[in-house]
Amino acid sequence: MASTFFLIESRLALDVQRQLYFPGGVRVAVSYGEDDSVEFGRFCDAILTVARTQFPDLRVSTFGKTPLFPQVDDYIRTGKISNVFTSQVGIALICGGLIAWRNRRLTGVVLSPWRGGIVMSLPLLFATAVMGLIMWAFEISIDMSTAPITALAINAATDFSLYLAMTYQSSLPSMSAREALPVALGRQGRVIVADCLLNILCFLPLVTSRFLPVRQIGWMMAIMLAACAFGTLIIMAALLPRCVHERNVRA
Repeated sequence: MASTFFLIESRLALDVQRQLYFPGGVRVAVSYGEDDSVEFGRFCDAILTVARTQFPDLRVSTFGKTPLFPQVDDYIRTGKISNVFTSQVGIALICGGLIAWRNRRLTGVVLSPWRGGIVMSLPLLFATAVMGLIMWAFEISIDMSTAPITALAINAATDFSLYLAMTYQSSLPSMSAREALPVALGRQGRVIVADCLLNILCFLPLVTSRFLPVRQIGWMMAIMLAACAFGTLIIMAALLPRCVHERNVRA
């Protein structure tokens, strides 16, 4: 061990030496055989607690890249709720703005921007709720591997919503709110289902991975995509006719 410390001290930059080498110090290596970074964070905390309790006069700390993973997970969990809320509001505003822009030259029966924007954001809300319940039921923590699923859900849910809503909006000037819905579903329903299935097929091979985070992304993404499609074709489609109003003045 003395020769190892000598090599660390002599060959590394001064700032790196201060992280890895302490004169008169002792380096203790502890291995952990699981892939769950949340459990690994608890494991690190337990080791540090034991070390600081047994050796109160020593300064005990972790170093290296590995202990950073639990710290990043904690940062992600702290900001995830606010990020999900912000994303939900942002999607509603963007979709509402798009509807308003497309309405600017239309008269008669049109899609309401504010109600339409809210309804277009519901598939994302539904998929988020489904994933939250699944993670709670299977005790899956929010970490670096599961957090990106929300971003992918935003992409999928928004795509599906735009397919249906834009076709529905284009059909409104020439037909009633209820007549336009079967037309929009007939044109875009198969597209949404095909898009959902193709994306699921892309993620399903990940479930064969031996690495737990990758395996979780595989089956969770498949469920999330199915939830986005269901929220679009069932929930959003049922509410779209309620977002229609008469517009008599040309913008």
